[in-house]
Amino acid sequence: MSHVTRIELGGIVVDVLCDAVGDHPRALPDAFPGAPALGWDAVRNAFPATVGVEGRWRFGTHVLLVRTPDARVLVDAGVGPAGTAAADWLHVTGTLDADLAALEVRPEDIDVLVLTHLHQDHIGWLVEPGTRTPRFARARHVLSEPEWTSVQDAMPAHLRDTFEPVQAADLLDVGGDLVDGLALLPLPGHTPGHSGVLIEGEERRLLFGGDAFNHPLQIDDPGVPSLADADREQAVATRHEVLALARGQALTVLGAHLPGALWPERADAAVG
Repeated sequence: MSHVTRIELGGIVVDVLCDAVGDHPRALPDAFPGAPALGWDAVRNAFPATVGVEGRWRFGTHVLLVRTPDARVLVDAGVGPAGTAAADWLHVTGTLDADLAALEVRPEDIDVLVLTHLHQDHIGWLVEPGTRTPRFARARHVLSEPEWTSVQDAMPAHLRDTFEPVQAADLLDVGGDLVDGLALLPLPGHTPGHSGVLIEGEERRLLFGGDAFNHPLQIDDPGVPSLADADREQAVATRHEVLALARGQALTVLGAHLPGALWPERADAAVG
């Protein structure tokens, strides 16, 4: 089971699941084409979990299961099983189906599935490869309107194959509300409509930042870009905004690809 941690927010329970761990095709300095203040050797030493074979960027892909008093919500849909675009790209297969089963959660138990953005490693479990049947057949599939609009003119084949059956089943809810205690927070830059998910319990608040921070070095050095950032200037501005938000509020921040999903302790100290 790839259960990373459970976070109790007061009336809301968040289970962090790691769907898969894989090595990016590019080495760390190519995946993050900037000059970190510490230098790359120091970054590798500080964050060894992010160093893969031949120095490539190693990352996990995390998904949240959020349980409120009235709903079960899945945040992002991971790499997916064999046959998905992300599984083929990373040469790994996801374990989300088994992870949910271990928590005694069935696909039909999910009420809302929210997507931070539409990159292939965040939509992998939406449909069954081959049959293209929506896996979460009861769930509203929610994403931001700017994100959906951004792919309409040139939709990649894997997105079309994924979302045609979701739309045919009347499950797509572009720009829709989530559930009580959860809200989309615009965090553009990585993609045009990239969003975080803000979760507010009775005792604690949590922000799942998606791919706003792809590597822990970006927390202390937010100017270092990610290769996949669509708008690097905007992505840097977004990282500064999240850092300011974390400084000003008692907020637990998670990232889809950070080791263990959590911001590292030294970064927490810097923004606390």
